[in-house]
Amino acid sequence: MNSHNWYGAISKLKYEKGNWTIGGGVDLRTYRGYHYRVLNDLLGLDAYVSTGNENLTDGLILTETIDAEPFRQTGIDSDKINYYNIGLVKWASFNGLFEYKEDDKYSAILQYGISNQNYQRIDYFDEPNNVESDDENKIGGYVKGGFNYNFDDQHNAFFNAGYISRQPFFDAIFPNFANAVNEDAENESITSFEVGYGYTTSTLNVRLNFYNTLWSDRFFTTGFDFLNGQSGTAQFSNVEQLHQGLELEVFAKPIPGLQIDGMLSVGNWRYRDDVNSRVFDENNNFVPDASATLFLEDVKVGDAAQTTAALSADYQITEGLSIDAGARYFDNLYADFAPNDEEFLNEDNKGALKLPSYTVVDAGVDYRFNFDQSDLFLRLNVNNVFDEEYISESNTNIHTDADTQGTTQGIDNRNYVWWGFGTTWNLSLSYNF
Repeated sequence: MNSHNWYGAISKLKYEKGNWTIGGGVDLRTYRGYHYRVLNDLLGLDAYVSTGNENLTDGLILTETIDAEPFRQTGIDSDKINYYNIGLVKWASFNGLFEYKEDDKYSAILQYGISNQNYQRIDYFDEPNNVESDDENKIGGYVKGGFNYNFDDQHNAFFNAGYISRQPFFDAIFPNFANAVNEDAENESITSFEVGYGYTTSTLNVRLNFYNTLWSDRFFTTGFDFLNGQSGTAQFSNVEQLHQGLELEVFAKPIPGLQIDGMLSVGNWRYRDDVNSRVFDENNNFVPDASATLFLEDVKVGDAAQTTAALSADYQITEGLSIDAGARYFDNLYADFAPNDEEFLNEDNKGALKLPSYTVVDAGVDYRFNFDQSDLFLRLNVNNVFDEEYISESNTNIHTDADTQGTTQGIDNRNYVWWGFGTTWNLSLSYNF
């Protein structure tokens, strides 16, 4: 079970005068998450014996079952099994904004924020001598700025930059499902900048930009065997990802009634360096003589295609009737692996598994019935018109090797993958009063 209670309040204030816009706001939140297991089905037995509660030397015999139904009794007041802990998070932040515009010639904006996040963990099963952890506070914040300059009615250039100091996730403060605070937990930092150029006319709109984002100080843990077979965990606290790329967008109206849109995005997203760890034994004690390394240098980031392109056209045949079609291309897509997977403890790992590229074509037709003070909109949309068979994601990172029994589209059949949808269609009808 993972039940939780959220409460919060958000307030914003904005003031405008002349060329200036000034804003500010507060964000207050509190979260209590309940994590435990309950008995759902006895599977024909008379009872179930649970030994998960360290406070009970003889364990607990359970005969009561809990129905797995949302919005009903989830067992919060019943006997629990395996584990029972609570996570407490409190959040308070302030944010502000300054924006200045000068006669459509140039504009500048500055946004900033500061926040405090408070963490506490309560464990009713595993730590009878340390039920409630100490409070831990982490200060975070961000600052972002941008500037746009219009050379004339057609040409403009822009620049954006930002820095985010994001507090760690709860599991980084309390690793290994324990109440001991990780004193080495650091904020994740994200530094980014973007520079671009735009060209605009009545029939053509082009935008080109380059971006660079560095995501630093990410925290991961993984199981690790050391010292003659003893088991423990390795904690990696300085994993870095670098995202760089070029993006091009084009919107054109070459003739009346025809709209053509195109985009191209070429990225290079990778892990920057190998990462060393600190190792802890099963009792969460630091082991100074043990170490582990994640060999991640230049390993590609997974789960999103780093090269994408799209081209579409929309043509208005008559007043109210339009047809459209478009193609989308995806390449340099890698498996959605975890950087702390065991294979990356090996210097000779094969990196991220690259999935096959693919192209999907969509099409649609719509008609709008206009009345005096309302309209009726009818649309038919067909996705993946040519029933392209493609792998959209892989949850595993298994490369072909001597143990490979078979492949599909060049990918080892031992992988767990998500297949893209085949041809689908939908018909929608909407009425605007």
